[in-house]
Amino acid sequence: MLCTGLLFPLNAKSQTATAEKPEAPLPLVLLITPTDPSASDDELFLAIQAQLSAAPLDLKRHRIPASASSMPPDNQASGQIVAVTGASMLFWVTGATEDECETVYFLPEGSDGTFVRRTLALQAGTESSRFEYIALAVAGMVEKFLVTRRLVPPPPKEPPPESTKPVAPKRKWSKIQLLAAYSGILMGKNDAQHGISAGLHWVPTPRMVIGMSYTPFFEYRNENDDLRLSITSRIAEVSIAVRMAEGPIDIQAGLAYDIDLRSFSTNAVSDTFQEEHNGVSVISALNPFLLATWAFSRYVGVYARIGVAVALNETTYQTSYDDVDSDMFSPLIFKLNWNFGAIIIF
Repeated sequence: MLCTGLLFPLNAKSQTATAEKPEAPLPLVLLITPTDPSASDDELFLAIQAQLSAAPLDLKRHRIPASASSMPPDNQASGQIVAVTGASMLFWVTGATEDECETVYFLPEGSDGTFVRRTLALQAGTESSRFEYIALAVAGMVEKFLVTRRLVPPPPKEPPPESTKPVAPKRKWSKIQLLAAYSGILMGKNDAQHGISAGLHWVPTPRMVIGMSYTPFFEYRNENDDLRLSITSRIAEVSIAVRMAEGPIDIQAGLAYDIDLRSFSTNAVSDTFQEEHNGVSVISALNPFLLATWAFSRYVGVYARIGVAVALNETTYQTSYDDVDSDMFSPLIFKLNWNFGAIIIF
């Protein structure tokens, strides 16, 4: 009784340790059958499965087109099946309903693999008895190969090594950008003003840009036989834009509000008009625009912007002679404008 009491805990401990150890995978053995097997093919597989139920292997069927299953594929095709399925052995059964039956076994050994063929003489009897006889013969051969050839499952495929190439970090745009550019605006059908623009962009979120700029334009002159009209615009602007694309090329769509402090003066060029006039007009406009920036280095880039300023109020410059008014210059309501310049990124 003392020996029994001592042996029992040791045996229980051994069983516990065995239970915790993960089971090794069983070798996979495949019966090759047609894609659309007949009832007799199914019955033969069940008979073989019953004979090998206690064997330490995993028996399954692998279906291929009927034209190819009538005889075993060559070494290359069989090797491809093994490579795809991970099988340790393939086998075929041909002529199971005839007087003579052939069983063929493919073992993935060496470089090309090995075929083993066996021929069985079948005696007259019921179909079930013939299948049982074939199943006994096949099970004997498979169990023989299991011992003599030491069938083991192929080693698991190792995952490809992780790339050691460093991934470039995503470029981060700073929150402050300074801009300087040449600016132009189409005042009339064939009349453009040119100037120099300076601006500041604040990027509070990755998708939003808030900007402000100031653009003094060079003097614009319009002259007829009697008068010379001189106009000088100074445009202050605030804008908000949405970044539609990020990266080395940054694309924005936005809307700006412009205030044009426009000074004008008239000078007589003939004796018809003697008086000179000076004044300032305040013109406001909404200016939808598109802007594209290319940052060719970490801190410096170039940009281009195009927009259409829609005047909310506009002034027509007229002359009056003998109580008759005539237009001298009428600025466009929709003014095409553009900027080409450099950007500094902080």
